Amino acid sequence: MVLRSFKTELAPNNEQFTKLLQHAGCARFAYNWAMSFMQNDFNNKRLEEQIHLAERRIGYLVDYTEEELKEYRKELNKRYLYPNAMTLHKILISKKEEEFPWMYDVSKWSPQNALIALQDAYERFFKIIKDPKKKRKSKKSKKKKKGIYGFPKRKKRDKKDSFTVDTPVIVTNKDIQLPKIGKIRLKERGYIPEGKPKKATVSRKGDRWFVSVSYEVKIEKKEYSKEKLGVDLGIKSLATCSDGTIIKNSNKLNKLEKKLKRYQRKLARQKDKCSNSRKRTKKIIQSIHYRIACARKDILHKATTLLMKTKSEGTVVLEDLNVSGMMKNHKLAKAIANVGLYEFRRQCQYKSEWYGKKLEFIDMFYPSSKLCSKCGKIKEDLKLNDRVYKCECGNVMDRDLNASENIRDCANTVRYTGIHAGGDGRFIQLPKGERRCPSEKPESNRESNN
Repeated sequence: MVLRSFKTELAPNNEQFTKLLQHAGCARFAYNWAMSFMQNDFNNKRLEEQIHLAERRIGYLVDYTEEELKEYRKELNKRYLYPNAMTLHKILISKKEEEFPWMYDVSKWSPQNALIALQDAYERFFKIIKDPKKKRKSKKSKKKKKGIYGFPKRKKRDKKDSFTVDTPVIVTNKDIQLPKIGKIRLKERGYIPEGKPKKATVSRKGDRWFVSVSYEVKIEKKEYSKEKLGVDLGIKSLATCSDGTIIKNSNKLNKLEKKLKRYQRKLARQKDKCSNSRKRTKKIIQSIHYRIACARKDILHKATTLLMKTKSEGTVVLEDLNVSGMMKNHKLAKAIANVGLYEFRRQCQYKSEWYGKKLEFIDMFYPSSKLCSKCGKIKEDLKLNDRVYKCECGNVMDRDLNASENIRDCANTVRYTGIHAGGDGRFIQLPKGERRCPSEKPESNRESNN
């Protein structure tokens, strides 16, 4: 069983729009209230501990030993380090009638799921603290910031408004029924399967409302063929497959970015911040940003679905690229960000589970671009602007196509397999003594390539 989600846009009327805002506001209020409550509880217990220590120093608690004091501190830490969503929900319900009577107009799932999300956020934060391998904020940064990445932050109004509802949610061909809100019409019919999903998450982007529903789907186990498909990711073309298929990048991004620059210059000239023309320009800029994000997602979803659903009968092989290191190249950072290499990998991982396909990754140090796919020699003087690979053996072919064939052959020849990469995929790593591919391939592979 695999949990599969479907997301589509809603078309609410004015009354439903107001109710959606109420539910999102209630979830935000419960989240922020729980954070402040935990902070106050934390400070009170710290104060209590300090009082006990002061009394022990003065002499009122002479009977306390060091072991008893350590056990007392452990009990205090257990009480405030891991907030329980159910206990917080009970406290919130007890104050509901007197302090928050407006919460009766909102579904109970909205604040409850917000508290569960806060609990998960705290647990992730404490895992980061305990794990020394996790990244902390660099000391060399110009801006001096305290703390560690991952600490929960307070939610702000009109920024990532969302709420989650568990039951009862009913999806039909035309609309979706949410508790306390009623039936809301769907803009796209037939995309979401009909039935009762496990949960539904409603989110807001600008003036648009979206719903994401999750279903449990059974996946039939298939017998995989021995054929492998190598995929080389790049900037010029999004993906180049070893069978000759080329997936190009979208041309919409360049047009939308030019339009975005034009309206941003217009916004800079409008110095009156309270004018209606400036507000209209802001809305246009928001819509352009949304269209750019949609264009990126569209090409990525189409490419990954094509690879996992139709193109591959056996196994798809990708490179384990260091995207964060590639982004440090300021000349190519924008182009790499527009392509979305990490998002491409993430979608391939979960779609391999959907369609029952295998996914493998080769080592990032494998010289797929410099290696000849026929003779196996490495061309050390290969530059980035050399788009055609020319070898001494007479092999002349496209650079990306040559790299994709090497990626496919590397997955066939490497014998060492390492950690799982998520889903059904496995991570193929070169042995320690073979970080670079040998200059000559085995005779079996050479004969097959010829």
